[in-house]
Amino acid sequence: MKGLKINDYWLKKILSKYKTMEVRSYRIRDVLGERIALANTKTQMIEAYATVKEIVKFPRIDTAKYDKEHRATESILERYAEKEFLYGYRLRNVQEAQEKIPYPKHRSSIFTLAETNIIGQ
Repeated sequence: MKGLKINDYWLKKILSKYKTMEVRSYRIRDVLGERIALANTKTQMIEAYATVKEIVKFPRIDTAKYDKEHRATESILERYAEKEFLYGYRLRNVQEAQEKIPYPKHRSSIFTLAETNIIGQ
């Protein structure tokens, strides 16, 4: 199972269903239709799981068109100022983890979780 590291503020918005799309500057392979882990960069724990319903590639200049899903137009435009295209990961069936577990530590914002480590997804 793959996972995404997400800032505490935005993860809380995802858990409350206010935010339904996570935007990145790169396409993550093999996640479409799959459950992924959502990890909190503040607590360094996996705190939720979600299904990637759809991946939308869009020009950075169209970021505002998706604001009702990602809720972060200004932040995205600033963070990805040099990128031509972005990828929006539409998340569905978001569920808080029954037990929070630490995620694998490395620099990337994506990680792979061994199936033996998955609890209550």
